[in-house]
Amino acid sequence: MSENLPVVTLKGVSIRRGDHLLLTDFDLTVHEGDFIYITGCVGAGKSSILKSLYAEIPFAEGKAEVVGYDMMKIKRRHLPKLRRQIGIVFQDFQLLYNLTAEENLDIVLRAIGVSKKAERIKRIKEVLERVDMSNKGYKRPHELSGGEQQRIAIARALLGRPKLILADEPTGNLDQKTGFEITRLLHDAAQKDHAAVLMVTHNRALIDHFPAQELVIGCE
Repeated sequence: MSENLPVVTLKGVSIRRGDHLLLTDFDLTVHEGDFIYITGCVGAGKSSILKSLYAEIPFAEGKAEVVGYDMMKIKRRHLPKLRRQIGIVFQDFQLLYNLTAEENLDIVLRAIGVSKKAERIKRIKEVLERVDMSNKGYKRPHELSGGEQQRIAIARALLGRPKLILADEPTGNLDQKTGFEITRLLHDAAQKDHAAVLMVTHNRALIDHFPAQELVIGCE
């Protein structure tokens, strides 16, 4: 049992997409510094859990609190503040291809209200160093390998010093060696920054190499 504060508390929640009930009576508690793999078969609702945590899919029932917000009552105007405390890493990177890596990071800092250029430069330098990409910040995504693009995506997730990082199959498009490197970076975020990390994956080799708590979502 972690002694750190809870970042996510779900009790008896249900998640629906249209008429399709994805999860029902689901409980989950995640503390600061926890690293949890979410596994299970295709269509079980793994990615939907992450989407509900950042309010893309609403919880249908139950009690849900994420980084201090009551997700059953949260107002649309509060969603940006919620999401500023959450870092998201997607399988397909979702970088802006007309911008350099540094510009991809800078636009995020502007969006979350970091107005001073010197502060933005400092933060960008810090996160690029964290992901071993200090010498690649001038490149555009098409000039980077898939692993390098995902490193930039992790740097982007770290920019706001989030309490919670959600990673949806972040190694799905990468070879095993690169996948291990990306998973190590996410574990570092939990250990060094005390961020809670939830990582959806189907890759048993990653879990065996970097052991952590595993949440298995079953199928009917």
